[in-house]
Amino acid sequence: QRYKMPDSTFLNDLTVDPTGTIYISNTSRVQGARDIYEFKDGSGAVFKTGDELYRTNGLLYYDQQLLAGNTGDGLLKLVHLGDGGVQTVTSLGAGVIDGIKVDNEGRYLVSHWEGQVYRISPSGDVVELLDTTDQGRNCADFEFIGDDNLLIIPTFLSNTVMAYRLFPE
Repeated sequence: QRYKMPDSTFLNDLTVDPTGTIYISNTSRVQGARDIYEFKDGSGAVFKTGDELYRTNGLLYYDQQLLAGNTGDGLLKLVHLGDGGVQTVTSLGAGVIDGIKVDNEGRYLVSHWEGQVYRISPSGDVVELLDTTDQGRNCADFEFIGDDNLLIIPTFLSNTVMAYRLFPE
């Protein structure tokens, strides 16, 4: 099946909540493209729009909220599904916030497409885990295998896949 998403221009990442609702980021550079879409029951519509969202890329449903990576302003945000409120978790600066996962201790793992991976506490403390920018390797959307504490990262332009084991702090 194919479904239209009204007024979307660059649908990018998606995540699914326990009810089966799919949330999709709109990473468009088009002025005014500040939205996250939802798809449920065979229909798509804007779920959340507003100035606090800007070129949202990475998305993850977690704990009745959406973690949203805003590429436009470099902020990692939480979108509360209950009331639609948006709050900033932290700033990661300029770059494309691509992948978002949660580690075994409830911290956020976030990639910058340019080559960094960060571990972020829910209160916003940032630790850089990896930086491959000097090697010219990007960190696209990635997978985290919790049982093995393993990051699997496709490098996008380098045509390789990297694997890193995370060790407890």
